[in-house]
Amino acid sequence: MKLFESYGRLISSSYPAFLNKLGLNGPAARAEGATITDSDGKVFIDCIGGYGLFNVGHNNPAVIEALTDQ
Repeated sequence: MKLFESYGRLISSSYPAFLNKLGLNGPAARAEGATITDSDGKVFIDCIGGYGLFNVGHNNPAVIEALTDQ
């Protein structure tokens, strides 16, 4: 929970607050494409495009490959 709270305090207070309103009350257990899965297995559609990288989806293989190749 500390990581989730730190993210909200240091990086973006609106993103965790929005996810909290949807029912995600802690860090995601998994994020892939347009979905986030919590530790209970509940899947959320991440419809926030707040950061440029979010627009390509979580864990996008093309982005990971490009970063790894650098």
